[in-house]
Amino acid sequence: MRKHHNKLFYGQFTHKTVFKMPWTHALYPTTDEHLMRFVKNQGYFYGKQHPMAGDLAGFIMANRQNVKFRIQRDKTFFYSDFQTALEIVTKYWNYLYDISSIDLDIADKLDKNIVVCKRYPHNNMQYQIHLKKDVHQVLDQNEKESFVQFCNTNKENIKITNKNVVEYVSGKSPYCWHGYFFVKDEKFLSALYIIIEKAIDKVQKYIKI
Repeated sequence: MRKHHNKLFYGQFTHKTVFKMPWTHALYPTTDEHLMRFVKNQGYFYGKQHPMAGDLAGFIMANRQNVKFRIQRDKTFFYSDFQTALEIVTKYWNYLYDISSIDLDIADKLDKNIVVCKRYPHNNMQYQIHLKKDVHQVLDQNEKESFVQFCNTNKENIKITNKNVVEYVSGKSPYCWHGYFFVKDEKFLSALYIIIEKAIDKVQKYIKI
């Protein structure tokens, strides 16, 4: 396996697998409706049904969140983490052309706020928000109430373990000297930026490999 330059593929993926699959052109556009035709053996490539087209179509549909899929001339590219790359290589070994990955030893140096991990913190938390010092002096009462309400109504998507933040959000303490908490994905991160942007010191993003 070749080492890629020290830049994440598409800013997200650690591995690129390349296959010689000229028949994958038939899978475009990769909408569920179009791919389902191949899953049901109703899709054709130059008037013929390729034996692997349905399998690949099903794989793409099931892994949209984990894989970026691209075709260039006679080659097909998959961008993913290590575990998914291993699955793809195993499934389509006979078509394998090349594999490359970033150098994981320097991955955490690409951006000081990117952390490479084997699994997400608390299973599914992709971001960690670090708060500034003296948050209770940074946020006014309305901002605090909005923050507390948002945390309490999104407990499955926000994980608070730091004592300072726990006591501040629960109302046990009117003070929050500093602290951090975890957020599930970019959707909730964006909402929190709107609510407490001026209290955020930094955000760390976790990349699973």
